[in-house]
Amino acid sequence: MSRVTITPFRAIFAVFCLAFLVLLAAPACAWVPPLHDNRAPDFRSGKWPEPEFRLPDRPGFSLYELPKPETKSQPDPGAQQPPPQAQKPKGGGDGWQVDVQGYRYLRMRRYGSAGNSTRFESAMGLFAYGSAFEQGTDMSLTASRDRYALTASFYEMPRQDREMEVALGAGLYNLRFGDIVLAFKGGSFTPFSKKITGFEVGYNTKKTFLQMFTSQSKSQTQTRTFTGRNIKGPYDLGANDLIPDRVTVKLNQTVLGGDEYILDAFLGEITFYEILTSSDVITVTFEQRLRGGLDAGGLSGLAAGFNAGRARYGVSHLVQEANRGAQTVKKTVSGETVVPDADGVLQAAHGFIARTQESGSETIIKSVAGLDTTLEPGVDYNAVDLSQKMAFYAQGKFKLKAPFDTNAVYTISYAYYPDDVVQRQENEYISHLNAVYTLQQQTIYYGSETVRQCTDQTCTVYTGLVLNRGTDYIIEESQNRIILYNYIAPDDHLAIDYNYYPLLGGVESTQYDHTVDGLSLEYDVSKAVKVKAEFARSQSDISSKPIQQLNETVAFVTQDLACSGAALNAGCKFRFSNKGLVDNSVVMYFNDRVTRENILTPYSDYIVDTDQGAVEIRKDIPAGTVILADYRYYPDRPEGLETGNIWQFDGAYRDSATQFALSLKGADTTFAPVGGEANMETARMNWNLTHALGPNLKIGARGLSVDTASDLEQAHTTTQQQHAFDVDWSLPDKKIKISAGLATRDQSDDFSPAQTDSSEKATRFSLGAPMPLLKNATMDFGFMRQSVNDNKQGAANTANTRRDLGINWKPSQNLSFNGSFSESALDSSGGAAEPFTSTTRANAITSTWKPTRLVTLGAKIDKQSKTDSRPSAEGSTINNTLIRLDTAPFGRVHFIGIVLTKNDRPSINTPSSSTQSESFSASLAVTRAIDFSPSYINTSSSYGSTSQNENTNTTYKLEYRPPGRPYNAAYSIDKGERSSRSLTSSSFFNTGRSKLEFGYNPNPVWAFTAALENETESSTSGVPGKNLDKLNLQLRHKPVKGRSHWLLFNRNNYGGTQSYSQSTLEFGLDYKLTDLFSWDLRYRKSDYSDKIRADSSYDGYLLESSLRIQF
Repeated sequence: MSRVTITPFRAIFAVFCLAFLVLLAAPACAWVPPLHDNRAPDFRSGKWPEPEFRLPDRPGFSLYELPKPETKSQPDPGAQQPPPQAQKPKGGGDGWQVDVQGYRYLRMRRYGSAGNSTRFESAMGLFAYGSAFEQGTDMSLTASRDRYALTASFYEMPRQDREMEVALGAGLYNLRFGDIVLAFKGGSFTPFSKKITGFEVGYNTKKTFLQMFTSQSKSQTQTRTFTGRNIKGPYDLGANDLIPDRVTVKLNQTVLGGDEYILDAFLGEITFYEILTSSDVITVTFEQRLRGGLDAGGLSGLAAGFNAGRARYGVSHLVQEANRGAQTVKKTVSGETVVPDADGVLQAAHGFIARTQESGSETIIKSVAGLDTTLEPGVDYNAVDLSQKMAFYAQGKFKLKAPFDTNAVYTISYAYYPDDVVQRQENEYISHLNAVYTLQQQTIYYGSETVRQCTDQTCTVYTGLVLNRGTDYIIEESQNRIILYNYIAPDDHLAIDYNYYPLLGGVESTQYDHTVDGLSLEYDVSKAVKVKAEFARSQSDISSKPIQQLNETVAFVTQDLACSGAALNAGCKFRFSNKGLVDNSVVMYFNDRVTRENILTPYSDYIVDTDQGAVEIRKDIPAGTVILADYRYYPDRPEGLETGNIWQFDGAYRDSATQFALSLKGADTTFAPVGGEANMETARMNWNLTHALGPNLKIGARGLSVDTASDLEQAHTTTQQQHAFDVDWSLPDKKIKISAGLATRDQSDDFSPAQTDSSEKATRFSLGAPMPLLKNATMDFGFMRQSVNDNKQGAANTANTRRDLGINWKPSQNLSFNGSFSESALDSSGGAAEPFTSTTRANAITSTWKPTRLVTLGAKIDKQSKTDSRPSAEGSTINNTLIRLDTAPFGRVHFIGIVLTKNDRPSINTPSSSTQSESFSASLAVTRAIDFSPSYINTSSSYGSTSQNENTNTTYKLEYRPPGRPYNAAYSIDKGERSSRSLTSSSFFNTGRSKLEFGYNPNPVWAFTAALENETESSTSGVPGKNLDKLNLQLRHKPVKGRSHWLLFNRNNYGGTQSYSQSTLEFGLDYKLTDLFSWDLRYRKSDYSDKIRADSSYDGYLLESSLRIQF
């Protein structure tokens, strides 16, 4: 047996647990939610949060009680599902009421081909869905009887993560297990909200609460801290695929509401509704999904609470087990010996080499007679274009420059993505009307993809056309998007297959469990006075917890440095204050963060040595430049458990005129919450006072003091002091409101010389009032003047002036206008940096106008522009605009529609892109049987300053549908022009398309359609043209309800730059056998003949049959 040491903390914890068990028998009484107001004043905007005085509106555990369920027929797997409660069955009765919805299928598949089987499997989508047997399930169940309620959902599809959740409620007890999103009610210091795979048990009465769970975590908690750039955004969080409702955003220590920012959880970008200046500090804590076989270790927890009237008690115990079987996104290979083949290709043992679009992770050493030489990428090997290089990395190949030494010994060291991390996405439809399309999955591996043309949006039948990597498109991994260079007609269709991997630095790995125990006590001294105390202790391996370093001055350059040449300059290498940096966490700046030009691009502008904590700059550095950096690093400490404590005291007073709240907190740097980073905040005091001098006049004061340690040993401390004072006044009718405020913020540290030494002062004024001369119109005007004095070496003082105007106007039911107009001007003076003025203007307008019953006009304009006085800083504009006109039917006109769009996609590390379009469409009745529909669309797009594309299409369509007749016909003509320009080439094409369609439906049993289509393309740039003929025939037969047969034939003949023919014949049937069971069968015969590349031809078949049960 192992010895257990009885520490004072464990003794106190045991007493609390014993007291909790004794008090279970105490009488029920009113529960008052815990008091906790740890919010700092909003320094920049003057929005003063009211103290959180929440009086009980009902008995029971309003904070800790698990929410009541909304019994759904099909729960959302990605959202938290509360435990079910018993409900009265619909229709009455005392038995079980059960409702099952969804389906399950079993599919059998056979296929074979002669010729190029790889191309056949790609065209048929069989790379991922080519197994002989396939099954899938999407089901949900709800059941109830008396005090019992049950909900369950199960989702399982090929090559997708399985999702299952079951929830059972029985009176005071509830149980959930499976893949659930859990919110642990453990108090302020054991916050926990994750996607888990496990189970949860709860027990609730009016006086007691108990929650237990154990699980595997399927998400990883991460934190990002950054400063504003005098724009609203977007700001890149450096992570994709976030869980949207598991995000906490803090601005200058103040928690923001969800209505103050826009989060793109898929792309990992955040945009604020207000302009953030360079003195604003933003902290975003989020949950990122773990894909494939990754998890973050076992988790278990216990939380309990008891209501004893004026006092409330709470205990919690949370454990994250060590992830001893360390799972990382990347694995490494060292010193692998490889023999080149006859073509000089070194084939590594693994594919999907870790790399960027600039360089790979490999090191290749050539040994001849004991002499080692490190080969240079792009020179000694893989001296190919980008598209071929990406394909080589995906295949694990390195092609040596000819001639190569056959007697040498080659060894390779590299990092790669293992099989349980890399996943495959098949048959994703590309909406290609815009030149830039965002893909569904995160972090595509460029070089693994295949982009194909298909016949319709289902992309079950392919034309055989495969787009060329690097010529027709490129992939941007960091932005999760594909850039299409060549024109695709609006009714052509594309699909893409690709591999992807998580954008993670790896799942935290340690040999030690992480434990946090918490205690809380709340007491109502009187109706006006409430207090709360909390204490928590953690035991964790601090060496595995990264620490955020923000705004570090890396160097002050006193003379010009030439760092962009081929020869390495020793003076261009600089060291950070810390070693052991987190991969991909470093962001470098020159002088300031305000302009895009001052943000350096990784790999091309600098290379980071994460182990040594050093950076090598690869661009020229002018004299007087201040090099700044943000990064995260692992503390230089031995592995092992360390104990850390944290405590907090909150008190509040409230009467009819006065509200006062005080919060005190102290913590060790070794305290770490489960799933969080190391704590560097050692002390905090926050107070908040408001007093009403009358019904229309209120004054307030706020204060905040925070001590932050520079390292775990607390060798140095940075202190921040904030104070704010405000006055609010309004007329008795509240139509006119005036507010004014003064705020100060001082930051300093005890370094010598000081690394942080600044003082800020801000004054603000706001006015809200009806607009003169306008009916039903109000306006809000705000003004703020902020000055920052930064006394660090080489830094510059700044002054920021901000103006805001908001207008809401609705003169009638047919017209509404909402607008916000902001301007933020940042002036820099003094110091060694070049003085500058940077101005950002942000305007957002939404308006709807219906001048008549027939016409509706709508506009949504969101524009952000930035100018800078420095010649080296270019201005920028982000414009997202939609203007639309629609008409209701009138006379012979079915509709008229006009749409204008403009969408800018800014980017920091890659060129920005922009797309705009103008379209017109209409439909009118020539006779009762004939409709005429003209349309026009012009789309232009750009990618950076080097690539521009423009497409123009005009379509005329004539439809013949005689009433009461079984036949119909349509004829359409499409004429288009497209142009493409880059730094090295330009092209211009004329396109044409004609299409004849015929349909015959003699009765509800039979239906026949035929389509004959011709496409042409010619170029004035000397590029060979093309000619494509398409024939599509369809025959459908529905003899009775629940049974259908079909026969499809498709044939494409392509001439010009490519010369091929492809035909597909398909027969299928679908039978509903019973109310539950259905069966389908599909046989497809396809042949492809390429007259230029005979080795690409194939002849194959595909036979599929499915048995399906539908609930």
